[in-house]
Amino acid sequence: MAWTALRTWTAGEVVTSTMLNTDHRDNLLAIDALLNIAGGSYTDGGFLLGSGAAAITPMARPTAGQLPVGQVTGDPIHRDVFTGGGVNPLVRHENGGIEADISAITTGGLLRGTGPGAMGILPAGSDTQILNMAAGLPAWTSSGVRATQAAMEAETDEATFASPNRVKYSPGVAKGWCRISNAGALETGSYNVTSVTDTGVGDRTIVWNVDFNGAFSYACVASQAEDQTAISQQAYYSAFAVGIVRLTIRNEVFALSDGASSTAAFGDQ
Repeated sequence: MAWTALRTWTAGEVVTSTMLNTDHRDNLLAIDALLNIAGGSYTDGGFLLGSGAAAITPMARPTAGQLPVGQVTGDPIHRDVFTGGGVNPLVRHENGGIEADISAITTGGLLRGTGPGAMGILPAGSDTQILNMAAGLPAWTSSGVRATQAAMEAETDEATFASPNRVKYSPGVAKGWCRISNAGALETGSYNVTSVTDTGVGDRTIVWNVDFNGAFSYACVASQAEDQTAISQQAYYSAFAVGIVRLTIRNEVFALSDGASSTAAFGDQ
């Protein structure tokens, strides 16, 4: 039965059964035929779906997290859009996307994998902490254990770090160095050298700031600056002591001769 346009009533009209049947009964029957109310099968929470010209068909209730999604052809179908139901469900991401509630993340926080297809928030670490692994998960830990002087000197293979003030204990690092002028004076720029004493022509005594462990626990090397007063010069060390070493400069006939030089010392302090 087709829908009939509703009658416009006028004042004083007498209502007849024909009028009521046409204006009310027949239109209610038309709605029933369209919706199939009397014989239809509806599911609580379902949808009514257009199905052809002037036709409606029931659509099943979606499961938790589903929404009806239109198709290029054919009727809409339910698709998984959220990870679940509830008041604040999470949007589902396919093809390798991230699914995580990051509403609680704060400045400095990080996202980390917490399981297969799951993400979580790692709060910001504190100063000096480093990112490490704990029980298979990224975690903040202290910056590590500082290597001892003994470990630095022995070059021990261990999971420690060399702090700036202990690098000097490595056997391959110079424990002191300086430049000495032709006149026997300590030049600007040196390390672990308190002073240089000019005790005579070509004879200098270097005084260390931090002593060595023994007179025979270190070695010195020197280089000579170009000297216009002699054909060649050589540097020699003697009188090794824990706190001083003697440097002599000699010319081509092995006579003491003033000359500029540089010294570096390696060993155990």
